[in-house]
Amino acid sequence: MNETEHQNETICIFDQPYKVTLLFLLSTTSVVAIIENVFFCFAVYFDKNLHSRSNILIVSLAVTDIIIAAILPNLESVYLYFYPSWPIGSLGTITLNLIWIFSLVCPFVTVTAITIERYIMIAGKSSWKDFFTKRAYIFIVIFIWLYSFICCLVTAVTMIPAHKNEYVWNVNSILYYILLGFHIIVPLLLLPGLYYKIKNVSQNFLKELTKETENNVNLRRQRKEMKLAKTIFIIIGVMYLVWSPVVIIEILYNLEFKVCVISKIGVISLWLTCINGCLNPLVYSYRNAEVKRFAKNAIKLIVRYS
Repeated sequence: MNETEHQNETICIFDQPYKVTLLFLLSTTSVVAIIENVFFCFAVYFDKNLHSRSNILIVSLAVTDIIIAAILPNLESVYLYFYPSWPIGSLGTITLNLIWIFSLVCPFVTVTAITIERYIMIAGKSSWKDFFTKRAYIFIVIFIWLYSFICCLVTAVTMIPAHKNEYVWNVNSILYYILLGFHIIVPLLLLPGLYYKIKNVSQNFLKELTKETENNVNLRRQRKEMKLAKTIFIIIGVMYLVWSPVVIIEILYNLEFKVCVISKIGVISLWLTCINGCLNPLVYSYRNAEVKRFAKNAIKLIVRYS
C-alpha cells in the first residue's frame, strides 16, 4: 500500500449509524447461516430418506457455508468496529484475507461440481452414471477441499507482509484476479448454459417416458432428478444476485479506486456474500419435502419439551 492509498483509507470515516447497522447485519447473518446449515446437516444425517449420494455434495457445500459464516463476518465486524485500528495484528489480516479467498473458491467449485453431476445423472450415458458411486462422491468432496486449501496456501505464500496495527489487503493482485475470474466469473457465465441443456434433455426424456406406462419407476426417478436440478438452478440464480455486485466492487477496489465510498460498499458486498450461506439451506428446505418434514418434526419436539 503506497502513501496515497494509506491516506485514502485513513480519511475514510465510518459513521455510527453505518457501523451499528452493518455490525448487526453481519452478526445476525453469521448466526442464522450457522444455525440453518447445521440444521440441514442434521436433517441429512438423521433422516434416512435424505441419505442420497447427491446430498454428499450439498452437505459439503453446507459445511463450507458454516466455516465461512463462523469466521468471515465476525472478522469483518472486528475491522468495522475498531477501524482504522486493527487489534488482532498481522495474523488477523492473513486469516481474514485467506477466508475471503476460501469463500471465492470452495463454494463455486462445489456448485460447479453439483451442476456437472446433475448433467451426467440426467443427460449423461449409463456408463457415466455408473461412475458416480458413494466412494466417487467422497473422492470429489476431498478433491474440492484439497484444491481450495491449495489455493489458500498459494495465496498465503505470495502475500505481502501485513501490518501489525492496521488491516491491509495484502493479496497478490495478479493471483487474485486469476482466482476471481476462474472461480466466479467463468462459472457464472457457463453454469446457466449447462443448466439450460440439462432442462432441454430432461424435458424430452420425460415426454418419452410419459408415453410408456410401464416406465413409471423411471418416470418418478427422472422427475426427482430434474427437481434437484431445478434446486441447483435456483442456487445459481441466488449466486448471480449476490456475487454480481461483489465482482464489480472487487474489480473497482483492486484497480486503485480505494475511495471511501468503495470501502463502505465493500463491507456491504462482503455481507451480501455471507447472505448466500443463509439462502442456500432455505432453498433446500423449500424444494425438498423430506427436509420440510424433518423441520416440522423438529419444531414439534422443541415446542413439546420447551
